[in-house]
Parts: sequence; C-alpha cells; structure tokens
Amino acid sequence: MKFKTNLILTALILVGTSFCAYSDDNFDVPGTLKASDVLPADLIKNEYFSVRDEVTWFDGLNEFTVDTEYGSFQIWGEPMLRVRLHEFIAWSTLNEISTTEAGAKAIGDILIVEPAEDLLMAFSHPILTIKGVPQGISRLFTRVIDNIDEVIEALTDNRDEDPGKLNRHEGDDTSRLTKTAEALIGVNSSYRRMAEETGVNPYTTNVALREQLERVAKVDAVLRSSTKLLKPKTPEKINVLVKVSKWVYKDSWHELVDHNRESLTELGLSPELTEQFLLHDFINLSLATVIVESLNELTDVEDRSNVIKQAMLLETESEAVWFAESLLMAQWFHENEAPLARMLFDTLVPVGLTKDGRVIVFSSVDIAYWDESTALIASQFTSTYDKYSDQREVWVADQVSERFVEGLGELGWSVRSGIRGTVLPEIPWGLEDDGS
Repeated sequence: MKFKTNLILTALILVGTSFCAYSDDNFDVPGTLKASDVLPADLIKNEYFSVRDEVTWFDGLNEFTVDTEYGSFQIWGEPMLRVRLHEFIAWSTLNEISTTEAGAKAIGDILIVEPAEDLLMAFSHPILTIKGVPQGISRLFTRVIDNIDEVIEALTDNRDEDPGKLNRHEGDDTSRLTKTAEALIGVNSSYRRMAEETGVNPYTTNVALREQLERVAKVDAVLRSSTKLLKPKTPEKINVLVKVSKWVYKDSWHELVDHNRESLTELGLSPELTEQFLLHDFINLSLATVIVESLNELTDVEDRSNVIKQAMLLETESEAVWFAESLLMAQWFHENEAPLARMLFDTLVPVGLTKDGRVIVFSSVDIAYWDESTALIASQFTSTYDKYSDQREVWVADQVSERFVEGLGELGWSVRSGIRGTVLPEIPWGLEDDGS
C-alpha cells in the first residue's frame, strides 16, 4: 500500500518544554519522563506487569523499569520494551498451562521453571556493550568506517586496548558455529507453532521464553495437539515485515539461513563476511532476516552490501533493533517517498543518497534532544556527509525537541519526525498500543 507524503509532513512531533528545560547555553536539559507521557495506557499496566512511571532517557532511547510478581527488570528502548513485554505475557501464559492441560505427565519433569533471578535476567536488556562500557546510540554516529579491512579486524581482533574495537569471542569460529547450532537445534515445527500461537519471535535471545516454548512444544509433539494461547500479530503497511513474519514460523531455521546466505551472496557480500553476519552475537535470526529482506526491497540501490558491514559492528540487541527499524524507515522512504540511489557507508547509521541528490539519515530513536554532546556529534556528522550534498534531511522515528530541530537547521539539516505509529508499524513480535 502506498502512503501519501502529507502523512509524513504532518507527523512532526515536538516535545518542546514538556520533557526538558533549556540551559544557559540554550541546550536541552532532559527532565524526568513519565511512562504515561511516552506510552499508551495498555502498555503501562496489566495483570502480568507494571511499567514504573519514572522513565530515564539515555542517549536517544528511553530506559524503562518493569515490575512483575517475580521482581523487576529494565529495558532500554521502546521497541525493545514492546518485544520483552509481549514475551513476558507469553512466558506467563505458557507457564500457567497446568500439568493436566499440557499432558505433562506423559513426558516427565519438563515443567521445571527457572529461578526468579534467572528469569528476570532473561528479560532485562542492559545498555552496556560487550565490554561493559556504557555507550549509547550516539557512538554509531561518530564511528567512521574507512574500509572493509577495519570491519574484519573489529570482528576478529582479540585486543582490547581500543574501546571502539569489539572483543566478542573467546573461542574460534568453530566453537561459535557450534554454539549457534545448539541455539537453533530446538526450533522445530512444534516449537515454531507455539511461537506463532503466542505471537513471539521463535529466535528470541530471551532464554526464559525459549525454555518455556521448548517445554510446551515437547508436549505438543507428544500429544500431536495444540492449544491456542494468544492471537499472533500480523504486521501491516510494510511488506518486508509481512513476509518475514510468515517465514520465521513456516520455514525451518536451515531454510532461513540459506535464504539469508543466498541473498547476501547476490548482494555481493563475500562468503567470509556473510558467515560472520550469520553468526552475529546480537542479531537473532529473525532480526537478521528483517535486515536482509529490507535490503532486497531496496531495489536498484547501490552499495546495499555496505549496510551489512555496518550491522556487523552493533554491540547490543537494542542497537540491533534500532538499526533494523532505521533500515525499515529507509525501505519505506525508497518505496513511497523518493527512490534512493545508493547507501552511504561512512558511519554505523543507515544513510541514503536519493536519485535527486539528497542525503537522508534514518534514525529510530525514541526522543532526540539537543545537548552539548549532540551538538558536537552533529557537527562532526555534518562534516562527514556534506561532501555528498548540501540538501540533507534527518528522519526520526519518534519525537524530537524544538531545540534539536533548530540546532540541526543551523547545520543545514531539515528534520522529519513522528514516523513510528503513522506509517511504520512497530518491530514485529512486540505489543501494540492496545496491548495486543
């Protein structure tokens, strides 16, 4: 379905002084956010969880605290919050299936539930990188990539003198492959059917949910029966999400991996980098398929394979979700707003150059403020991209402050915002505004 341009033009949301004040230097000073200001009521409280009213803003994404009967956990970023809340409802629903209903007596002790501490750790999503260094989305705007050798070095280097380098793996690629295969081996047809009926990502990194899905899937496989648990969400508006959502439930993990491998090869990515991407620590198979299929939909756009190189340097799952949604914005823009000519590989941010010569930055942040750090990053970012065009735009998924628009305007950028919830659906496998 095509969407008219005026949907975007009228979707500018300015948070203004509602959530921030101004410093003497005319920078935003973010105040205390309230969950009721940034989330619909159905996502704040229900029988399974309660999101605390006080919300912390950290570098573009909001950090939420969720209280449950088992304890509390924290989530960084609204898209990630929607996914984890949906997963918690699914976990609770699966956990409530009685021994009699599940027929668990037929297969022994598979109803064992993990301790509360382990459960909450599975739902928490820290803002720390793999090295434990607090960083936010802004690092993606400052990290300039010069060549492919740097990407390969960052993925394989075991040195940790440079905090910008990743030191992800203690073992070799063989151990990584074994670990990945072990994580996928239980995703059989019964498991995928349970995931579909609860509407969750079958390849989630949430260990607690995976264990519950495996438990009920074993029962389902033995009894050859299935109980409808939740109504799965069918994404609308974005064809990429519709296709991927069907594939992750219908196709085996072997088929998904083969599809991604074939697509990346056709995009011109080397076999080495293709396998590195497929083994990524923070991009689960479903999210990887969203990224790959988004690139497939960027028809006739040059340098699409560079986007995979950017994704390889993501360091948390929240970053991966941010990146995937930013790329979905680019795909929507290409199909509905203006065709892109090429993707620009200068930082870790999805940036496109349109056929009519405009630089477009796609950023899936919750709220963008203008503080001293943002001003410095924006200046450096401008010097990186002004060589391509003097017509430059920043597209923001959600909200921006008035000062943010003014500050970027002084550097020659125009700003579009409020795209999430108008033309873009939420990332799949998360709760919608009505809590479904």
